[in-house]
Amino acid sequence: MSRIGDGYFARLGNFWFPNGLTSLWWLLLALPALYFFHTFVHEGSHGLAALFATGDFPKFAPFPHFNRSFGSFLNGVTFTGGRGFIATPQLVALALVVGLSLIAIFWPIRDRFTRFVLRLWFLGASLDLLYNTVKGLWGGSSPSSDWGKLQAQIGTPGIIALTWVIWLVVLSHFVWVYWSAWGRERPERSGFWDYRWAALLLGLLSLVAIVFSAAVGDPSIQKGHAFFIVPLIVQVLALGWYAIYFGLSFQRA
Repeated sequence: MSRIGDGYFARLGNFWFPNGLTSLWWLLLALPALYFFHTFVHEGSHGLAALFATGDFPKFAPFPHFNRSFGSFLNGVTFTGGRGFIATPQLVALALVVGLSLIAIFWPIRDRFTRFVLRLWFLGASLDLLYNTVKGLWGGSSPSSDWGKLQAQIGTPGIIALTWVIWLVVLSHFVWVYWSAWGRERPERSGFWDYRWAALLLGLLSLVAIVFSAAVGDPSIQKGHAFFIVPLIVQVLALGWYAIYFGLSFQRA
């Protein structure tokens, strides 16, 4: 593992892009699979909350679509998801952000694949948490949203205070990254064709996303809408890319 300069931006860049443009491209290429994965985690957390509350795990649809019951676009939905603690997905995402932050701060992981996967997971958990709480910064969450329902329980001042604490926890990344093990030291060097196993993992996630999209149905899910069709096409294209790359990587090795 090699050391880098002491500048703040050098260390921030080393956290996110330890191999420059190669790291940037693979973060971008991983976004379709990451989108499904954290939607799955989010809706699955609702399912676990309902399981603990009722003893039954509800049906859930972890893919984007237009939902007739809500009359709007949804990233995913858990049917009877209001049962159990409504903010369970936000607590899970916060726990992931904190746990992955501690790993990055104290553990100088050398394996490029492991570090890529954990960095990607940190990105997904952070975006999921910020996206689903952003309106709580001024107490303006939709009453039908998870955060809006929690606001109804703890009051507007409470949700504002809680949301600001959560955002400060996430954004503290831009402070602690300077002293982190991942900021100070690089993992193994890697080029564009060294992401074979990452492509395999991402391909499996996109495949599962396609299977869920095809298999899970409900009268409230409008599958003829562009909100369902376009993301599904993106997942199919992503799966094709991951599969082609995985095969070509054996020739390029």
